[in-house]
Amino acid sequence: MNKNIPIVVGITILFLGTCITPTVATDTIEQTSMPTSDGKTLYVGGTGPDNYTKIRDAIDDASDGDTVFVYNGTYYEHVHIYKSLNLIGENQETTIIDSGGVGGDLVWATVSDVSICFFTIQNSTNWGIYLYRDNYRVFGNIIKDNFDGRADNNILNCLLVLWCNCFYLSEKT
Repeated sequence: MNKNIPIVVGITILFLGTCITPTVATDTIEQTSMPTSDGKTLYVGGTGPDNYTKIRDAIDDASDGDTVFVYNGTYYEHVHIYKSLNLIGENQETTIIDSGGVGGDLVWATVSDVSICFFTIQNSTNWGIYLYRDNYRVFGNIIKDNFDGRADNNILNCLLVLWCNCFYLSEKT
């Protein structure tokens, strides 16, 4: 009977190892698909207390390492990111940053370590996204009707983007 104990222990360890491995793999995938932050989260839109009505105001109050989460809606403003933070939209199709007909770059970052994810960025007379430094994470965005609607000219300095999986749409012909 003592001969079977090592086999039973070995099978038990093997069984437990196969149960734990998928959990570890799942956590790794989730972490790489969304920027993480050790800072606080500031909310734009929505109905909760302390929510901001403008993206610009949340960025002003944020610190390096924070996340600015923007609920669905259309935000008529130009967004200057001058702190290392995550700017995350609720849904790329319904969280819209629109120039409102005012000229200039629509979203621009002048520092490193910035994430810009899950927005529709539209109607700028200049660049949809302009990146001045390096180490950016720009993905899951719909960028359309910027810079005279030329879809290939909507992100400047895209070579510096770490992970660029943007959707480009041009409704102008």
